[in-house]
Formats: sequence, C-alpha cells, structure tokens
Amino acid sequence: MKTLETTCQVCRRSMKIEVEEPAMFSDAVMAEMATCDQCFDDHNEEERNRIARYNKAIERECQEPKRDYREPYAD
Repeated sequence: MKTLETTCQVCRRSMKIEVEEPAMFSDAVMAEMATCDQCFDDHNEEERNRIARYNKAIERECQEPKRDYREPYAD
C-alpha cells in the first residue's frame, strides 16, 4: 500500500488516501477523484460534482493572468 496526500475535491481539506499496489488508476486520477468521508455523507454525487467543478473554475480563473489590466501612466 502507498499513501497519497491530496485535498478533497469538494471542501478542499487536506487528506491522505491509502492505495493498494498496483492501482487501477494513476495517482493523478486518484487525487482528482478524492472526496473526504464527511463530504461523501453530506452531499449526493451530483452536488459533489457541481462543487468540484466550481472550485476548479475558481482555481483556473485565479491562475490566468489578467489581460484587461492597464499599466498606470508614466510621469
């Protein structure tokens, strides 16, 4: 068994996953599907997917450089 450290895709809390060797999926796919037990119990699959997509969109938006920003006038 190996342990992966990742974050929950719904609430973004850090968590550890124990994966048996050999795994059916790669480590990146396992980390992308990670959901903590509390979120799994509190939300149905549709809500979990909606929240995860929302969080990913926010991360993408924060990482993109702002193109509409103008430099101040030089004095």
